[in-house]
Amino acid sequence: MTKEEYELIWNIGSILASLKRFPDNIMKKITSGTDERMDIIADVHTDLNTKKVLEEGVGSPFNIYVIIKDVKGYRLCHGSVFSYYEFKHPMHDRLTDEKWQEMGEKNKRPDKPEWIKPGACVIDVGVNKVGEKISKKTGKKVAILKGDVDFDATKEIAGWITPVPGGAGPMTITMLMRNTLNSLKFKLGIK
Repeated sequence: MTKEEYELIWNIGSILASLKRFPDNIMKKITSGTDERMDIIADVHTDLNTKKVLEEGVGSPFNIYVIIKDVKGYRLCHGSVFSYYEFKHPMHDRLTDEKWQEMGEKNKRPDKPEWIKPGACVIDVGVNKVGEKISKKTGKKVAILKGDVDFDATKEIAGWITPVPGGAGPMTITMLMRNTLNSLKFKLGIK
């Protein structure tokens, strides 16, 4: 990889963020706290006969790790995938992005399509702050954390699953990221 390519990858977040910036006076008119989140919903069809709308939405992205076999053996590959929802909802209660995000915070969203094979080993390395609470132990405000995986639904299907918090620690995450970088090097032909 050239120095320029490395710098582009290193700075891609800032570059992409700059594409959505406007002067502050315009930003105040066209944005809200909802816009800082990825969870969005849209009505894609209205059925006047049933008085229902077909909703399509996404939630937070999930990390996805896949083991592939190639000419040099097995590789662990990493990527992201959106959580996807498609469902019918009463027409009189059309969902806004704000309502959709609130449903996610309260774990009140409809079921997602099945992704996990029965008996699979699920290692959830995602850590998402979904709120705050007062610690019974210290009396201080602490973050409420959850992973990328719907733990309660997945534990009924998977053979093994790591909880968040308390599952995968820094060493597991470090090794997964190391293997991800090694996979990228392999793909790019870097030794």
